[in-house]
Amino acid sequence: MEKNLEKSPKILFALFCAPALFFSSCAKKVGVVDDGSSNTLRYQIEQMLDDFQWSEELEPGRLSEDVSRYGNISDKVRMSPLAILCSMPEPASDGGESEIGGAEDAVYPYIAGFGLLDVSKTPKTVLSLATGFCDSIVGGTDADSFVSKSCLYSLAFFLRELESLKTDKKIPSVSSYVIASSFSAGTSYEVPVRFYDSEKKNFLDVALYFSEEAGSWKIDQIHIVKANTPVR
Repeated sequence: MEKNLEKSPKILFALFCAPALFFSSCAKKVGVVDDGSSNTLRYQIEQMLDDFQWSEELEPGRLSEDVSRYGNISDKVRMSPLAILCSMPEPASDGGESEIGGAEDAVYPYIAGFGLLDVSKTPKTVLSLATGFCDSIVGGTDADSFVSKSCLYSLAFFLRELESLKTDKKIPSVSSYVIASSFSAGTSYEVPVRFYDSEKKNFLDVALYFSEEAGSWKIDQIHIVKANTPVR
């Protein structure tokens, strides 16, 4: 009985060490032998990477650049699809596109129901004639020299319509004007003009038609488009 008791600690120790030795031997990593043969998976992957044709990065700074503003749009303007659309350049005369951000990419005001206040494409001679005519109308001076002889009746009718803008007989009928983008029709031009009264509450829209006579431009027709006159 005493001998069995002496052997018991040894048996318990052996039973405890046996599982530890088993798991220790299983945890050993088995090394992969790379003999450089083309049959190994590592070799095949390296060959694929060497032979693969990588394309150049299209936008390398896309993730780091500042996108809070675009082109010539002020940083005070809230970014929106409409704001970006307004900054896009118009097609160039040769069918291409002009560069964004240049001085030629100005944004012009637009008056609903009238037109875009961009006179950059209007010939200088026609624009100068239109400006001189409108200045004469606002200033109350003779404007006959700007129109052709066949258009004098149209001028008289136009001046009569301007009187409808008056709210007080003591003040002029018009005090200011704006010119919109012109339209070309062969050898003639149509220039839209809006005349305002002194309070800019009432207006008269007209279309001035210009044609060349004997080497000089004249207004050959004044067409009244729309009138917003005070209620009598």
